[in-house]
Amino acid sequence: MGHDVDTWFAVMFVVVAAFQAVKRHPGDYVWILIIVLMVGYLAFECLRASRRRRKNEGDGRMG
Repeated sequence: MGHDVDTWFAVMFVVVAAFQAVKRHPGDYVWILIIVLMVGYLAFECLRASRRRRKNEGDGRMG
C-alpha cells in the first residue's frame, strides 16, 4: 500500500509542478504538456513492471 501512496504523491507533485510552469510560461504549455505526458507514461510503465514483478515473487513463494 505504501508504494501506491508514494505514486500518488509523485503524481500530485508532477501536476503541481506542471501547473506552476504553465503559470510562469503560458506560451510553452504545449512543451510542458508533452513532458508531463512522457514522465507520466514512464512512471506508469515502471509501476506496472514493479507490480508484475511483485506478483510473480508472490506466486513463487506460494509454490
